[in-house]
Amino acid sequence: MERIQVWQWLFLLMEERRGNQISSVPYYTLRMRWGKDGVVGYNHQMSSVIRLNDNKELVVAVETNNSGYYISLCYSDKDEWGDLAADQAGPEDSNNCAFLYY
Repeated sequence: MERIQVWQWLFLLMEERRGNQISSVPYYTLRMRWGKDGVVGYNHQMSSVIRLNDNKELVVAVETNNSGYYISLCYSDKDEWGDLAADQAGPEDSNNCAFLYY
């Protein structure tokens, strides 16, 4: 498999659990949109996922670079997050930039 980023690996793992074939094409599920000086980008990286109490609840903490380094949090009670389009941010209930750490 070609070299991929950690966030891509998370999405590929989720696809495998859904019964789909693994590929190196990224699936966007956890992203924050930002803009500066007319440039638009998306971020969240270095994902760390935990399952809560051995059930279907998942929490992920990600690093967000938004004029400083932050920790952002996302939660799912369905054992997965829905796929996003390449130009879409989400999920809607993400807690973006919850903690400034640098």
